[in-house]
Amino acid sequence: MSLLPGIRVTKRTRRSLGGFLTFVIVLVLFLQGVGLEPFHALQRSFSSFGTGVGNMFSNIRGYNDIASENKKLTLKVMSLGQETVELLKLREENRELRAMLQFRDLEALDTPVVFADVLTRSIGAQRAQISINIGRRDGVVVGAAVIVEDGVLIGLVETVKESVSVVRLISDHRSRIAAKIGFSDTI
Repeated sequence: MSLLPGIRVTKRTRRSLGGFLTFVIVLVLFLQGVGLEPFHALQRSFSSFGTGVGNMFSNIRGYNDIASENKKLTLKVMSLGQETVELLKLREENRELRAMLQFRDLEALDTPVVFADVLTRSIGAQRAQISINIGRRDGVVVGAAVIVEDGVLIGLVETVKESVSVVRLISDHRSRIAAKIGFSDTI
C-alpha cells in the first residue's frame, strides 16, 4: 500500500518515518512540559493572519457604515444650508420691519403714512420716476409726498391709478418742491 501513487514505500522507510514522527511528538510534549512553546511562532503567524482577515471584513463593514453616515451628513448639510438662506432672508426682513416700526413715528403727521414697494424705475436724462404698488384704493392722491424709511423726501405722486401710482423723483429736472426750513414761516 502506497500513500503516493507511483512511489513505492518500503517497510524500512515506513519504520523510519514512524520513528521520526514519534520522536517529534515526544520532543514537542517534552518542550511543552518544561515550559517552552515550540509552536508559539507558528500559532502567532496564523493568529496574525486570521486577525488581519477579520479586520479586513470589519473594515469593509465599517466602510459601509461610514458611507451611509456620510450620505446622511451630506443631506443634513444641504438642509442646514437652505435653513441658513431662509434665516438670512428673515433677518433682513426683520431689520426692514424694525426700521418701519421706527418710521411709524412719522404717523403723528397730519397725513397718514402708507407703505409701498417699488415696481419699476425709469431714470434718464429726460425723466426720473418710479412706479409703486399702491394707488387710489390705498388712499394715494396726486401731489402726495413720497419718503423713504429714513424720512427723506424722494418725490411726489404724479399719477394715481386704482392699485399703482407713478412718482416723479426730486432728481427729475421738472420737479419743483416748496420747502419750509426749520420753524420759520418762510417758504
